[in-house]
Amino acid sequence: MQKLRYLLEFFSPVCRGDVSVLVKVLKGLQGVLGDFNDCCVQLAFLSSFSTDNGAEKRAIEALGHAVDMRKHEYRSRISEGFAVFGSEKTKNRFEKLFGKN
Repeated sequence: MQKLRYLLEFFSPVCRGDVSVLVKVLKGLQGVLGDFNDCCVQLAFLSSFSTDNGAEKRAIEALGHAVDMRKHEYRSRISEGFAVFGSEKTKNRFEKLFGKN
């Protein structure tokens, strides 16, 4: 995603059309993929803590639960983003920019 976005941005002056919509779609998808990954890293980090202190353990579990809920929200947004990226509209925009095979 990132490399495609950067290529589109770099070559936009020589493309046959406006790449801004495609770049916007890619930025959105890239952002939500990054947010999802951040949640996964945070959950792994939280699971590495071990404590015998009950209050600390409950706090870590509560924080893990909150991060896990966000992760599930991002997962649905990823599906939505890929649906937009994989849409006929997006395909047509790419074909307009680069020509059909």
